[in-house]
This record gives sequence, C-alpha cells and structure tokens, in this order.
Amino acid sequence: MVSTAPAFDAEGKIAGTVHVMHEITDRIKYEKELKESEEKFRLISENTDDVIWTLDPAVLKFTYVSPSVFRLRGYTPEEVITEPVDRALTPETLKTFISEFPKAISAVEQGNQDARVRIDYVDQPHKDGSVVNTEVVTNFLTDENGRVNLILGVSRDITERIKIQEKIRQVQKLESLGVLAGGIAHDFNNLLTVILGNIDLSLMSIPEDSRVALNLKSAEKACLSAADLTRQMLAYAGKGQFFVQDVFVNEVIAEIWMVMSSNLSRKVSIRYDFDNDMPFITADPGQVKQLVMNLVMNASEAIGDNEGEIKVVTGIKSAGFKDTSDILLAENLTAESCIFIEVSDTGCGMDEETRLKIFDPFYSTKFTGRGLGLAAVLGIVRSLGGAIKVQSEPGSGSVFTLYFPVSAEARAAREHDGDTFKKTVLLVDDEEDVIEIGSQMLKAFDLKAVTARNGKEALEIIKKDIKNDSFTISCVLLDIGMPVMDGEEAFDEIVKIAPDLPVFISSGYGEEDVEKRFSGKKVAGFLHKPYKVETLKKALGEYLLK
Repeated sequence: MVSTAPAFDAEGKIAGTVHVMHEITDRIKYEKELKESEEKFRLISENTDDVIWTLDPAVLKFTYVSPSVFRLRGYTPEEVITEPVDRALTPETLKTFISEFPKAISAVEQGNQDARVRIDYVDQPHKDGSVVNTEVVTNFLTDENGRVNLILGVSRDITERIKIQEKIRQVQKLESLGVLAGGIAHDFNNLLTVILGNIDLSLMSIPEDSRVALNLKSAEKACLSAADLTRQMLAYAGKGQFFVQDVFVNEVIAEIWMVMSSNLSRKVSIRYDFDNDMPFITADPGQVKQLVMNLVMNASEAIGDNEGEIKVVTGIKSAGFKDTSDILLAENLTAESCIFIEVSDTGCGMDEETRLKIFDPFYSTKFTGRGLGLAAVLGIVRSLGGAIKVQSEPGSGSVFTLYFPVSAEARAAREHDGDTFKKTVLLVDDEEDVIEIGSQMLKAFDLKAVTARNGKEALEIIKKDIKNDSFTISCVLLDIGMPVMDGEEAFDEIVKIAPDLPVFISSGYGEEDVEKRFSGKKVAGFLHKPYKVETLKKALGEYLLK
C-alpha cells in the first residue's frame, strides 16, 4: 500500500496550506468587490432616467433592461425582455436597424475600432401609442475570438430636445423669410410708386372714356392689388405701418362682426365669448382687426362647404406658462399678465407636418400662391410683441390663440369717460349672430342686455317687467323684419303698454324707408345695420344719460 500521509515542510507545517488560504482570501475579496460593483450598477441602472440594456446579437433579444424603461416607454423590463427587438422600434427605425446593424457588427469583427461605439437617433413606440425620440449609444463587445457576443446600450429620451430644436429652427426660418419679405416689399413699393405715378399722369392727359384710359385704369387696379400684397408682406416681416394706442380688443372685434359674418357660408355660425373685464393692450386697432379677420377666414376655409361653428373668445391669462414648447415667439411672454384672443373652428384640422408649415409665406393646402393670410398673422403678432399657439388634429378642428402682454402704460381697467351707467337694454332680433354680438357690444360699455328673437317674445318680457313693479328695461333696440311678430307691429304694441319706454329701430333698410314706415310715431332713434360699437354707444348713451 502506498502511503498518502501529508507532506511537511522544513518547519513542520502542512505543505500548500498557506497557498490555499491565499486563494480563499483572494476569492472572498473578489466576490466582495463583485458584489459592490453589482450593487453600484444596480443603483445606477435603477435611478437614472436613461435606459441601460444588453442585447444578444445571435437571437436579437434583450438580456437585460433597466427599470427606467417604464418611464421611457411605459413597458416593464420583463415585458421588453420577453419580446423580440423589433417590438422596441417603429417601422421606419426597424428598416434602418435591419440594414445598418449587420454592417456595424461585421465592421467590428473585422477589427474596425471606430465602429465599436455607435450613436444613433431612434424612434421607439410608447405603450400609449405615441412615439418617443431617443438617442442610443451602443457598444459592441467581443469574445476572445473577436466575435461580437454582446451589445451594451444606453437609450436617452430626447423628445423635448427635438421639439425645442425644431421650434428654434422654425423661428429662425420664419425670421429669415421675414427679412426677405420685408426687403422685397420695400423695393417693390418703390417700383409701384413709379408705375402708379405714371399711370395717374397719363390718365390726366387723355379723355376719361377712351380705350387707353380704360386700359390704364385696369392697370391701376392691378397695381393697387399689388400694393395690398406688399402691405401683407411688410406685416409678415413685422415692419408694417401702424398707429399704436390703447386698445380694448372686444370693441375692435365687435366693429368687424358684420364684415366677418357676411363673408361666411350660411352653413357656418360664428359665436363670441368676451371677457369684458379685460385690460387694454398697446396695439394698432387696424392690425388687431386684420389678425382676427385672417383667423376667422382661415377657420371658414377649414370648415369648407360643411356645417360648422367658429368661436371667438377673449380673456386674461396670468403669467407663468407651464409649457411654452408649442408657443411661437414665447420669449415675448414676460409681462405679469397678458390678454388672449382665441379663434377655434370645427373644421378639418391639420396634421403635424401641415401645422409646421402654415406660417410659411404662400403655403397652402389648396393651391399654390394663395396669399399671406397666416404668414401676416405671425408677422403682426411679432411686431406687437405677442405670441401664438396652434392646436390642431386631423378631423378635430383647430384652435389659434394669440397672446399679447399688458403694458405698464396701458390702462389697467376699462374707462368710459365718465359714462359708466348700469342700465338694461332689450335687444330684439331674429338673427342669432346679431343677438350675440349686439349683447357683447352693450356689455362693452356697461349696459345689461336682455334679448328676444321676435316681437312677441319682446312683449312678454316687457309685460313681465311691468308686472313685477320694478321696471328695469331702460330702452328697446328693435329689428324690423322678424317672424311671428315683426318690428312695426311690435312697436305699436310696446307703445300701448309702455308709452314712455324709448324704442330704437335697427334695420338694414335706409333711414328714409324706416321714416316712412314709422311716420308720426315716437321713435327714439335709428341705427343702420351694420353699426359700430361707437355708433351704438353714442346713440344709446346720449339718450340714456339725459
């Protein structure tokens, strides 16, 4: 039998014991360091917004995904790991991945060190159906044979960065176009001045009824149209001629309500919702009118031949916008408060691509060379120190919101030159738009509006007011042409039950025709449609203040 007794060294110790102890110590130290390293990696991966992941290139499946993937894409790590990599990519990004990734792996395995680390911009689908823009850094790891056996990656959400970059690009592009448009308009106006001057001089030298004169007048008309186009170009460039003053936007909008309504299809209704406690802003009234007109006409075109509604809303917005990423010229929103004008429609709406182009000069979804409507809106808003926000989705209509700062010089509250009376006017008209805008006009200078759609309704309101022994109606603004009971018959009945109640006649007919129909009757006054805020204020105000 062979002896297997342990060997002793010169000092009588078992040979190899020290060596074994060193191995055990090293292993414990290594495992401790590995555990600490793993713990650090876990803390980093679980607490960073970036998504850390590893991918097996042989089967194209994730082998590890950090918990932050839930914040990025709405999926848990377990959901991502159990699915193939193509589910983590949008269809367009997947095409690029299929084409480029094998080339990158091949380049690394052939010794190209520059290909080992790669940066890509990848669109990834979110669980809620949206798309997340990410910046992905991948590191191709190889085994001892130089074969890629693991891909380590980090994905970072850059959606907001892309939005900001796109916004900056859009603003820079529009500013550049504005400079170009302004330069062209300036030179073009000089040419038009010479052309129009020569036409005028020529017309002075020839008979008015000659064929040449007719041709020159036609050319003059075309030149004036061209001059109007240059004014729009200057408005887009923010260099138009304007006359700044304190403006109460409700009054400005009310002054053009008839023009707007007459330009709309009969299938389209327009509604108003004004905040009459709004402060003044410093602006050019003509430019504010152009802004609203352009937005209303744009809304009308979006509705087309369909039935729909346009709504014009005004109000006050306090400072402190939570998100300005989708507001053009947001840098102007520095005042403590601002007023807003909002024009919404129930039209066809716009996709993202269209929405980004609508302020480009001459861009149109209908045909080339449509004009400068929305481009001029942006230019005017820029020149007045305002900002603009557009919200729209296909099939859901559009909302354009204009913001204007309230300047320190502008009056903080409405002033009425001492005529701050609080009385009630009965407004009688069968047109819904006239009722709505007329009510807003009356409220604009502190008159309460009570409305009726025909003469019969008006009589019932007056009778009820008399019965309550607290006669509150100060005067009546009465239309003539109405169903059920017209204005002429209603007037006679009102005189019978309330002979001292002032009645103003409002009509689109001429004043002479109204005088004939109401001859010998005590009419308080006549308002010809369309009337402006100041006209209404003067007629009613002077009478009510007697």
